[in-house]
Amino acid sequence: MLGHIWFYFVHLVLNTIFTLGCGLKIEGKENLKFKGGCLFAANHTSYMDPPIFGAISARRVNCMAKKELFTVPFLAPLIRSLGAIPVDRDKTEMTTIKKAVELLKKGEIVGIFPEGRRMKSEEDEGKESRRGVSLLAKMSGVPVLPISIINGKDSITIKKGIPHFKRGVKVVIGKPIQYVKASNAKEEKENMENFAHNLISEIMKPVEEARKQIEDKKTEEEK
Repeated sequence: MLGHIWFYFVHLVLNTIFTLGCGLKIEGKENLKFKGGCLFAANHTSYMDPPIFGAISARRVNCMAKKELFTVPFLAPLIRSLGAIPVDRDKTEMTTIKKAVELLKKGEIVGIFPEGRRMKSEEDEGKESRRGVSLLAKMSGVPVLPISIINGKDSITIKKGIPHFKRGVKVVIGKPIQYVKASNAKEEKENMENFAHNLISEIMKPVEEARKQIEDKKTEEEK
């Protein structure tokens, strides 16, 4: 209970920072009005993406994070207090999967980045999606909420100890998607791959639309 109260306090702080500093806009807030367990699945281009989860959700998001972060002084105890789950990116450990599934079945939210790593260039985004998200959705039976983070990269940077904010950050929250198992075990592997692929495509649609609008605007201004 104390962990959830602490997360709610952090949510208020993060929401204020992103709203005032980055002009955060949230589209699809109605899709956050659900009870029970849920997977938050988003694109990943910035260290600010996990905090953005906290900024949009008043309910605790137990974010899956690379295990290396749990050795960083000051950061490690903070992310642990917010429910973060350590993940070995080189190999999938069933203990990690089981912990996440247990939380989901208890009615909690787990945050995951299907691409499995931070994508440093636009060209790499949306081209891969690991089956871990499919496995979690399959084992827990909870819906997956596709979340598109737009202009999140470098939204908050620290230079000489001073925070700098980039305006125009937007989050699009899609409608929940339910994993449906294949009719037989033989087809299940392909079914999991298709689910992961379709999910990342759904996540990337608003991102690509926003970029196209920016390009169209630049082209129009150059005429």
